[in-house]
Amino acid sequence: LNVNDKKAISMNYTSGVAVDYLPVYDMLEEVSNKYNICSIRADAAYDIRSVYKECRKYNIVPIIRPRKDTKICLADYLSERNKYISRIRSYENYEDGINEWKKKVKYGARSYIEVFFYRLKQIFGFGLKNKSEINREKELLIKCYLLNKFTDIGMAKFKLSA
Repeated sequence: LNVNDKKAISMNYTSGVAVDYLPVYDMLEEVSNKYNICSIRADAAYDIRSVYKECRKYNIVPIIRPRKDTKICLADYLSERNKYISRIRSYENYEDGINEWKKKVKYGARSYIEVFFYRLKQIFGFGLKNKSEINREKELLIKCYLLNKFTDIGMAKFKLSA
C-alpha cells in the first residue's frame, strides 16, 4: 500500500497456510521497478534476516517491529534493526521502549494497510466467491483495483441545508 495515496500497489494471493513474509520477496521486486519505495512498515512476523536482506537489496529502509526476545546481530544489513533494538532496550521496560520507537519511526502509518483491508471486507465481504485458486487470485486483484478506483473518487460529499 502506498501510504501517500492509500492505494494498493501490489497484491499477492496465497493459500491460507502461507507464512506472512513469503510474498515480500516477489512484491518488493515488482514494486521496486515501478515505484520509488523509501521504506516498508511491517509487524514482527516480518522480523527475519531474509526480509532485511531483501530490503537492503532494493535500498529500502525496513521499519519492522523487532520481536520482544530478539538479539542484536552483527550482519551489515541488520544495522537499522540493531539501532531499533538498542533504542527500545534503552527504556526501563519493553512497552515504553516500543511505544517510543513507534512514535520515532512513524510506525503508525502501518495502520493504513489495516484500514485498506477493513474497507475491502466492508465493501466486498469477507469471503471470495470463486472456487479455483487462480480465479480467487483474479477476484482479489479486481477487488483491489476497484478499491483503488473508489479511493480515486473519494468520499461522498453532502451539502447540509439549514
